[in-house]
Amino acid sequence: MERYSKLVDDKEFIKKLKNSRFFNLLFDKPEVLLIVLCGSRITGMTDDHSDYDITILTTNEKCKESDYRLRYEGHDVHWYYHNINNFIYTDEKFPAMNSLCPFLLGLANEDYIIYKNPKYQNVIDYIFSIKKELREIGGRMLYKKCLNYMQNPIETGIIDKKYYTKFWGHLIFISDILTNMPINKELVLAGKRIRYKEISKQQEQTMINKIKQLKDYIENNPIDVDRKSVV
Repeated sequence: MERYSKLVDDKEFIKKLKNSRFFNLLFDKPEVLLIVLCGSRITGMTDDHSDYDITILTTNEKCKESDYRLRYEGHDVHWYYHNINNFIYTDEKFPAMNSLCPFLLGLANEDYIIYKNPKYQNVIDYIFSIKKELREIGGRMLYKKCLNYMQNPIETGIIDKKYYTKFWGHLIFISDILTNMPINKELVLAGKRIRYKEISKQQEQTMINKIKQLKDYIENNPIDVDRKSVV
């Protein structure tokens, strides 16, 4: 019931956004193909601090987070532009958050689509036909980007404060998804809020074990990103 109630709330947000005078702000870059409500909303891993994150695929080559900021029922609403030709970020220069784009699109369904450009229906259909591959590639890319935070805790069994980052929560969720384990929402949220809320020793060890499981999965199931298939 909790997931259903959140879906109802998210649908209400989408409806109000589309009917608001601010909706056209999302089309600030040419040419918009697809707009999806993503972030924690699409994963269901939300709490009172969760914002509304929107992913926008566009033909624009200079993509970044929007300069605009909106608020909805006390929460920030912000959106990120991603070029359709290179939204799978293999270049090391891109921020870690960009790696979440393909992974989250790999979780998307019709309920979270805000806008589809009919001109690009074939492209959109293709994106949704490879959702499993997008989850695999996006999850692996984020793990690779976050190794600097994860390697020491994996080796020592201790998460020092200098390694506190919300990416613990993202990677715990990715670990459960890619290894087909039940989602531990409490642990995911503890990882996301680790910089602001103290974790227990048991949570610390479980979080490290989840990342170890993800590490083992990635090492034992290599993929060729160019082929987008398991080798």
